[in-house]
This record gives sequence, C-alpha cells and structure tokens, in this order.
Amino acid sequence: MKESFSSCAVVEALIHTKEEIKNKIMDPSITWEERLLLYEAIQRINKYIKEIREG
Repeated sequence: MKESFSSCAVVEALIHTKEEIKNKIMDPSITWEERLLLYEAIQRINKYIKEIREG
C-alpha cells in the first residue's frame, strides 16, 4: 500500500532539509566543490517547493 503525504507536510519537510543544508554550507571545513553541490541541492529543493505550491 502506497503512503500519501499532504503537500503541506512535504513542503515542511523540504524546508527543514533546506535549512539543514544551509547550515552545512556555512561549515568552514567543506570544500568549495562541496559547497557548490549543496547550493545546487537547495536550488532543486526550491524548485520542488514551487512546483508543489503551484499544484
């Protein structure tokens, strides 16, 4: 049986994940390449949030 989640719950989870990634970006021990990958992940999350909100 497939679980379904409300779009609000999904957006909340994505926002939480995005905040965690933002905190990791500020870590001085990561490389610029790693920072770029994290930034790209945030951009994808923003895209997903926008798609969900636009329905």
